[in-house]
Amino acid sequence: MSAKFFGQYLLEKGRITSQQLVEALEFQKSGRPPIGALALDVGLLTPDQVKLVLARQPNNDKRFSEMALSLGFLNQSRVDELLHLQASHKLMLGEALMVKGYLSAEILDRELKEFKKEEEKLSSQLDNAFNAIANKEIVQTFTDLMVMMFNDF
Repeated sequence: MSAKFFGQYLLEKGRITSQQLVEALEFQKSGRPPIGALALDVGLLTPDQVKLVLARQPNNDKRFSEMALSLGFLNQSRVDELLHLQASHKLMLGEALMVKGYLSAEILDRELKEFKKEEEKLSSQLDNAFNAIANKEIVQTFTDLMVMMFNDF
């Protein structure tokens, strides 16, 4: 179980501001990633195509997928795939930070690797500490329950 959340880690490292974290968390809660971002991620559209669709959307009052269809960038089968992917996709904080433009993919990748290293080190230290405790199963169970309750809170 993580002792620190990734957003907290980025905030402490000065990679993002508290306002950016709040906005990314709100964006993450809003649910699904935009169809254009998904199409770009899976290689169905190029960045230039996404920009063109977004530029033409306001003038035509169409959804992204409808505009991409009308421009011939996507067919209905691809749109259906993207809609299915969108419905099943849980937006991670890092993705939200990238979509909002607060972190680049390179910085996110580097910070995520560093965060995981720190978490592994801490986890190892905690395992060693628990192994030195008498009745460690009881302490471990209690600790796990407290963390679960905290996460639900």
